[in-house]
Amino acid sequence: MKRYISTLLLATAAIVQTAAHDWYKAEIKYSVPKSGYYNIELNQDLIATSRSFDFSDLRILDKEGKETPYFARPADPVKETNRFITYNIKSSSIKDSINTIVIDNTAGETLSRFSMVVRSADAAKYVQVRGSSDLSQWYIVKQQSDVTYSGFGQNDNSEILVVDFPKGNYKYYEIRLTTNQHSPIEVLRVGRFHNSNIYGQLTEIDLGKFTVKDSTDKCTYIRFPELQYPYRINKLRFVIKNTPDYYRQAYIKDKQVIKNIALSSRESNTFFFTNQSLAKDDSYIRIENKDNRPLEIDSIRAYGLNRYLCAYLEEGQSYTVVVQHKDYPGNPQYDLQHFSKDIPEDLPIITTSKPEKISEPEVSTERSRMWFEQPLFLWSVIIIVGLFLLGICYKMVMDMKKKDK
Repeated sequence: MKRYISTLLLATAAIVQTAAHDWYKAEIKYSVPKSGYYNIELNQDLIATSRSFDFSDLRILDKEGKETPYFARPADPVKETNRFITYNIKSSSIKDSINTIVIDNTAGETLSRFSMVVRSADAAKYVQVRGSSDLSQWYIVKQQSDVTYSGFGQNDNSEILVVDFPKGNYKYYEIRLTTNQHSPIEVLRVGRFHNSNIYGQLTEIDLGKFTVKDSTDKCTYIRFPELQYPYRINKLRFVIKNTPDYYRQAYIKDKQVIKNIALSSRESNTFFFTNQSLAKDDSYIRIENKDNRPLEIDSIRAYGLNRYLCAYLEEGQSYTVVVQHKDYPGNPQYDLQHFSKDIPEDLPIITTSKPEKISEPEVSTERSRMWFEQPLFLWSVIIIVGLFLLGICYKMVMDMKKKDK
């Protein structure tokens, strides 16, 4: 009897293991125009899908599925290359916290960006651009707004401010650089990089609609239910409707880290981070109101630092970037890593598409069943054993009744 039961238990204990694996892929836009090294700018959504800060869970595959060696460019916010071209400055003046610089563009060059090298300063920076053909009549080109990027120092105690504006070829451009302090910033030079796509650019991340809840604990909680990925945030800007003076401590909470910030009516409410995570389920912002009325949050804008991979790409070849693919575990070991410092930083830049999520079908690791493991046989054994046990029980009951008599 024990032998029959043991056989039944072993037969019914066959385990079927299934595993579903999600990974992501994105295409490198357009075919490669010429063989050589390229800087591949990663889409912000693609950056968010990577679980590794150095993108070691990412691979570049050609159309035949073969790996293409790469290395990740450092995450330095801004890098000044040796190919900086300085513009002629027609005039420069300072009044209070405003620098006014007039750029001479009598050559008629079509411009859409200025790179301003300034002395590092802990201050919010705003810029306005106007254009003129005769230095008397000026036309608005860019309304006053936050500088596209600022706040990160260079080795020589300077930083680069990037000013983007609509394309134009005015003979003269006036740049008005303003701070939120009573003193101006020292401007060292104004120009452009030979390759206008330089490191340190930020790309806005769509946070979707956010929810605001004023709680009984005198705090306001802000969440982002429409976020698709856990994004890496490097800049966060709050626009608040309140007109009276206010000063509130706030905290940005993600799965592991809490960052402290202060919202103030006297500041720009723009904050910089080193890869602050912001996710749908694990992140929220808490504003401490104390005995004050809750702030009216008009908008929250987030930006991520552009990240680049460097790889040698073949002319006419198409490439795919895959992330978290089960066939490529661990850190890649490429010879190219040994030459990363020798490859110029000022390379042509190509971009990637938004990632596509791939959900692989459940893969069964079940071994082939033998004849005695088939469902029909197993159910037959179960029924037979059940009837056998029922018969034994019936016989035992009848024997006990006979003994009682």
